[in-house]
Amino acid sequence: DIGVGANCIYPIVGHHEYGWSFVGSEIVKKAYKNAIEIVRLNTELKNNVQIRLQNNPKAIFKDIILEN
Repeated sequence: DIGVGANCIYPIVGHHEYGWSFVGSEIVKKAYKNAIEIVRLNTELKNNVQIRLQNNPKAIFKDIILEN
């Protein structure tokens, strides 16, 4: 499982500890919505974490990793 999960923990820790920016994916809509809300409510994460919903679990990076 490489999704961000409902608690968005890897992007939170990665940004807080190392200053990394993230593009994360999730296939579970409820987890996606919760992760989006966590990012939306945290000014530190807002500009550094993007969460994208993957509707096709067999194509984990399709429409997640975008050009540019």
